[in-house]
Amino acid sequence: MENTTMNYLQTNVVLVLSLCAALLLQTGCTGLGPRMEPPSVTLADIHVQELRSMEAVFQLQLRVINPNATVLDVNGLNCDLEIDGRHFATGISRTARQVPAYGSTLIPVEVYASVLDLISSVARLIEGGASGPTQGVDYLLHGKIRLATSALPSTLPFKKSGRLDMNGLH
Repeated sequence: MENTTMNYLQTNVVLVLSLCAALLLQTGCTGLGPRMEPPSVTLADIHVQELRSMEAVFQLQLRVINPNATVLDVNGLNCDLEIDGRHFATGISRTARQVPAYGSTLIPVEVYASVLDLISSVARLIEGGASGPTQGVDYLLHGKIRLATSALPSTLPFKKSGRLDMNGLH
C-alpha cells in the first residue's frame, strides 16, 4: 500500500512540475520584469571646455527623458557625436543620476574630438558660409545609457538627430 501511495505522489509531483514548465515555456520571459522603452536623449547644451594640441574637449549637457513607469537608475552613459554626417567626437560619463518615471534630468558628458577633425569641420563650415550665412549644422547623437540595476536590459540605446545653431555655441 505504501508503494502505491508513493507512486501516486511521485506521479502527481511530476505532473505538477510538467505543467509549471509548460506554463513557463509558454509565457517566456514576460514575467522577468517590465519592458523598458528606450529613453529619449536630446542635446541641451554644448560648449568648449579645453583645447589641447591634438584634441578638443567639449562639455555636453544631455537631457534624458524617461518614458517608463519606473525610475531609471543611470550609472553611466557613452555616446558618439556626428556633425554633418561625419564622426566628430566620442564621450563617456560615469555620472550617476536617477531619472524619475515619466520625467527627465540633465547628465553632463565630456566628449573628445581630434583637433584634425575639428579643423576639417570648421573648414567645411567656412566653405559653406562662403555662399551665404551658415544657419547651423546637422548632428546625430547616439549611444547607450547604462543602468545600475540587475533587471533586463542593463543598457538602453538612444539616437537623436537635430540641427545645431552656430550662433548658440559658446
